[in-house]
Amino acid sequence: MIAAFALSGLMLAGAAAPAPSAPPTVPASFFAANRKRFLAKLPAGSIAVLHAAPETTVETSPDPYRQASDFWYLTGFPEPEAVAVLIPGSNGSAERFLLFVRPRDFAAEQWTGRRAGVEGAAKDFGAEAYPIADFWNRLPALWAGSQSLAYESGGDESFAHELLEAWNGGNANAVAARPASDASPVLGELRLVKNATEIDLLRAASRISADAHLAAMARVAPGNGEWDLKAAMVGGTWKFTRKVPVARVEVGATDVGGTRAFFVRDNGAGFDMAVADKLFTAFQRLHAPSEFPGTGIGLATCHRIVDRHGGRIWAEGRVGEGATIYFTLPPSS
Repeated sequence: MIAAFALSGLMLAGAAAPAPSAPPTVPASFFAANRKRFLAKLPAGSIAVLHAAPETTVETSPDPYRQASDFWYLTGFPEPEAVAVLIPGSNGSAERFLLFVRPRDFAAEQWTGRRAGVEGAAKDFGAEAYPIADFWNRLPALWAGSQSLAYESGGDESFAHELLEAWNGGNANAVAARPASDASPVLGELRLVKNATEIDLLRAASRISADAHLAAMARVAPGNGEWDLKAAMVGGTWKFTRKVPVARVEVGATDVGGTRAFFVRDNGAGFDMAVADKLFTAFQRLHAPSEFPGTGIGLATCHRIVDRHGGRIWAEGRVGEGATIYFTLPPSS
């Protein structure tokens, strides 16, 4: 949970360095347009089935899961164990976009992070959403009448094998298999020329990487270890102390009214307690973007995390003297 605060824009120690650039927002229309272009490239009567990248258990990787790029390009969905089904419109009917995803699981999410679940997949990604356990049962009705299949396994070859077996399951006596093809060449051609949104993302990624490396180099000094440099490379964590000659951050726990409260405290910009209620509201910024770049959703995200765990979060601070963010969690968490 402490890491969630740090990564959401709270303040970790760091020397003055260039402020990180906020990444561009990717609108839902970007993914919808990609799906439309992709389906237009397929033969008439096609259906597309794409699998997310499988989950890895490599503990040595700093980023143990990376979504299959083609799957993200069409859906924007970042989680493993998901399947997307795309069905072109016909006879005036609209295109269909379905996502089969993992359900919410409080215990598992403590270790792997929050899941969108069926409700989130529908609300946040604009899909017809169902539990992943329903995929194989619903599939026959979804591709009934389809003449050809375009598919991607996301690296899960066992899924591809089972999918093709199911596709040809009712075709056992046919001389040839039903038309089915890897969707990768079609998607590769579509992605060859980048649109404005993709160019913005590439530029933002370059800026963020450059900012992170500059921040790390600014921290190089006798006695600094690898973890000091990694901390400096997490852009938002040192943002509000960048104007302080000697930044100081404390992370710990204390007793508040008989309840154990965790806190993150810094000696940075601080804030006026009269507007403390705005801190945890999305897009409500207390500082001008020219002072401290950002999107205004960091503490709002923290609030959602703590609230979902049944806890409480609040802030104390003074202008120019720093701030302290407290949060509590029930014992069961």
